[in-house]
Amino acid sequence: MRRIANNLYVKNYPESWTEEKLREVFTAFGQISMVKEMNHPNGKFAFICFMASDPNDHEYGPKCAYAAISKLHGEVFEEKKLYVQPALNQAKRAEQKLRETIKYKNSKKRCNLYIKNIEHNSTEESLTEIFGRFGEIESIKIFPVEGPKAYAFVCFKTPDMAQQALQDLSKVPVNGRQLSICHYELAEYRAIADEETKDKLGFQRFKQMNYSSNQWNEISSRDEFYFKITELLRTLPFQQRMGVMGG
Repeated sequence: MRRIANNLYVKNYPESWTEEKLREVFTAFGQISMVKEMNHPNGKFAFICFMASDPNDHEYGPKCAYAAISKLHGEVFEEKKLYVQPALNQAKRAEQKLRETIKYKNSKKRCNLYIKNIEHNSTEESLTEIFGRFGEIESIKIFPVEGPKAYAFVCFKTPDMAQQALQDLSKVPVNGRQLSICHYELAEYRAIADEETKDKLGFQRFKQMNYSSNQWNEISSRDEFYFKITELLRTLPFQQRMGVMGG
């Protein structure tokens, strides 16, 4: 709760609500010092600030804000699901949006298929005809590149549908082309995996160049031994270096 400020960001409330109505709804959770409503092309939003009468009481506001979030976030008013979260600055909002995006993508990765070697003139209709028989499709995104490099993402409603499509369509050609199908992987995770692969390849190259048995047999002094160990450690990722050194 201490991480929550006393200022709330509220959106997706009924169009009929005014600042007075917002104050009425949120006053149930504590003393409000400010209600500020603002207009946006995507809909109205508001900031609501809780404040104690005692200026030295720094816990009152966050407690009220936490109670309001716990009770009202996700509540439905006039067919609108209310959004109530701590008000954040621009940088924090960007971080939160990124976290929410990654969380959503991660939740859908078993439903989302990455398909390569499709025809460059493929359309949503043609892919729906191919994949639709395996279940309900939520979305299709096509990247039409000339030649065999065209690819697409097909997102099913459930992981079972996606798995069945992957198993069946990976076995037989479709319109004379053998599709390459796998589950979608988050770009953030792919970047980590690529970095780990680079580290492993770099270490293997180092061993091939500097780690032959002859070189170690030819060590003639303690200083030369320390030099080779230092060079080896420099090629390792930080986490592996700490493990080798007992950190």
